[in-house]
This record gives sequence, C-alpha cells and structure tokens, in this order.
Amino acid sequence: MLVGFYNLPTVLTFIALVLGMASCMFSFNGYTGYAMVCLIWAGIFDLFDGFVARKFDLSEEEKAFGVQIDSINDAVNFGAAPAMIALHSGFNAPVDYIILTVYCCAASMRLAYFNVTGLTGEGPVKFYTGLPVTFSALIFPLVYLLEFVTAGPVYTLCIRIAYVLAAFFFVLKIPIPKPKGIFYVIFPVLAVIVTALWTVKSI
Repeated sequence: MLVGFYNLPTVLTFIALVLGMASCMFSFNGYTGYAMVCLIWAGIFDLFDGFVARKFDLSEEEKAFGVQIDSINDAVNFGAAPAMIALHSGFNAPVDYIILTVYCCAASMRLAYFNVTGLTGEGPVKFYTGLPVTFSALIFPLVYLLEFVTAGPVYTLCIRIAYVLAAFFFVLKIPIPKPKGIFYVIFPVLAVIVTALWTVKSI
C-alpha cells in the first residue's frame, strides 16, 4: 500500500532524520544547545543503522534503498543542519554565506560521489576515502563548546575554520581510519558528555 521499505534499519535512519530536522528547528528558534544535542544524537542513530542493517538478512532492493535513504538523510542531518546552526548562531556575514555554501556543496559532492561509485573500494578495508559527513555530528558540537573558554574574533575564526576544514576533508582523497569496535562505545559516551554540557549551558 505504501512505497518504500520498512524495517528496523530504516526506522533508525528516520529517527536520525527527525533529530536532524529538530536540530534545524531548535537553532531557528535560538536554542543552539538543544540543536547541538539533536545533531550529535542524529549521528549516533546514523552510526548504528548500518551496524543493525548488517545483522539483518535484507534483500538487494532493501540494501540499495538503505544506501540511498541514508545518503539523502545525511545531506539534511550533516549538511544542512550544521549550516543552519551556524546561521542561527549569528554567523551571517557575507564570508559566512560563502563558507556555509561551500560546506554544503562539499557534503553533497561527497554523498553523490559515493552514491555513484559505491563503497566497493572501501568495503573490507580499514579506511574511508576522505572524511565521512557523519563526523560533523561530533565535530561541531565539540567545536562550538569553545564558547565556554573564548569569545569574540577568536571564537568566530575557530568556527569558520572548522567548517572550511570539514568541507575540504569531505572531498580530499586521503585515508581516514574507519571507526570500529571500541568506537561504538566511545561515540555514545562522548554523546552523553556533550549532551550534558550543552544541556547545562542551555538551562
């Protein structure tokens, strides 16, 4: 009756999308801390949807659908959402528009490239080619915490540099170690710590 494929990995992917949308909405309404919390948990669900998918006996169509829906969601969660957070946090100078546009273009380029070429060159090996866009879920909540220790031009410069570097590494052909094993523990622990910090700051 409905188009699409409905299974647990897809549910996790869509939970990540809901969190990405919530991040945009919170930032639009000036709740940067809650936007950061949603962003990092979108990354957690994105991390585990692939892990869960590998535990299921999915058809080839379900696998192909999972790849496509994950990529589309990543464009929202880790391309648009971090850009929205910056814009709604006061990064509204012309140079910010340029940086954030380049950032979103680089994220889209990476996602589209691997949609076309697949991950056959990366499959069983231990490295990604370039920086996965999902890492934005950890990078920006951490970088924005610099607001705790600095302000003014230094803070502004750090945020701008973070977006420029992230965009550059999205499309740079260098090996990035794949997270595995202990990372599935470290990332959630970091998410809890960062969530606590942003929640305290937002109260």
